Amino acid sequence: MVIPIMWIVLCGEKIFKKLTMKKKLVYIGNFSFPKNNSAGIRVLNNGYLFRSIGYDTHFIGLSKTTLKKESLELSHEIYDEFNHYSFAYPKTLKEWICFKNQLKQSTDLIEKINPEMVVAYGSISNSLFVFFLQKWCKSKNIKFVNDCVDWLSGGSGGFIFRVGKRIDTELH
Repeated sequence: MVIPIMWIVLCGEKIFKKLTMKKKLVYIGNFSFPKNNSAGIRVLNNGYLFRSIGYDTHFIGLSKTTLKKESLELSHEIYDEFNHYSFAYPKTLKEWICFKNQLKQSTDLIEKINPEMVVAYGSISNSLFVFFLQKWCKSKNIKFVNDCVDWLSGGSGGFIFRVGKRIDTELH
């Protein structure tokens, strides 16, 4: 986009920045970006859609190659002009449930990116993480969208699955 110098002088730097700045969005969830699982492919394609309507989309997902001790910011990579960050893929039930550190790192990075909106991709395995992230976004006046997947019937599966599904449904 070419903007004449006169516009900058007349409008002032603040307005010029607003005219030329892309809106930012953070897409976060239990996916392996960019194409390491079907969820990764889904969010990548949604990222292309968001890009086409003017959003600079950043991704925060999971990776089997990221080291457990590695900080979120150190995992930064670029794929097709998309910034993406990864946590180590949880290996145990405890790692799926104990997400306080990941939530803190995520909110710190989201604050740094300063998006207009956060989109949370997820299934039952990360519903509590999404619940707390949504509360945090609300406290910061950031729009929050839940990209809900795997909407399975609560009447199927074992007892633990049904209880988890019920909690997941009630939280969202």
